[in-house]
Amino acid sequence: AITPRLAVTLLVGLSFLGIAVSGGRGAFRVPSEEEGLYKKVRSILAEGQLYALPARVPDPARSPRGSSSSDFRPISQKRNKSDVISIDLQRFRLATGAPILVDFKSIPYRDVEVIAWLNRLREVELVYGWLLEGKIDAAVVELSKNRVTHLVWPRGGILKDPRFIQIYEDEYYQLFEVIPDR
Repeated sequence: AITPRLAVTLLVGLSFLGIAVSGGRGAFRVPSEEEGLYKKVRSILAEGQLYALPARVPDPARSPRGSSSSDFRPISQKRNKSDVISIDLQRFRLATGAPILVDFKSIPYRDVEVIAWLNRLREVELVYGWLLEGKIDAAVVELSKNRVTHLVWPRGGILKDPRFIQIYEDEYYQLFEVIPDR
């Protein structure tokens, strides 16, 4: 039988363990591959900037049941799969202090705000799709309309156009300044 003294000792011990895990960042593993990008964004952050991050609206009818982010595949394999919502960059706003156009995990509550959020998600999905297809003009028009000043791009993608000035690159990400259409 558990005595009151043993119960209190266990409770105190588990509390300290929980604090240690949280304080040591063991509770939420953060991919170190994002740190270089975050550091760069923090170093150039200025008022009036707005960042676009890759996002994809899932199709619930085509998605398998359950969370695709918990399939235990390495991040390098997930990044190239079209049926997986990237969990990369989910800390972007908090880690950099930079405003973003939209992210998949920040779902508002009010009906009109949900509609606006979903529209922004679809716009970002369209822009990244256009960029992949080489429809640069359409992408720049949309980014300019939304006042996006910077675009995060996965490393390895080809984005060569004078309206996108590359200001950072590492083995995982590229960061571009967007020159708006005038």
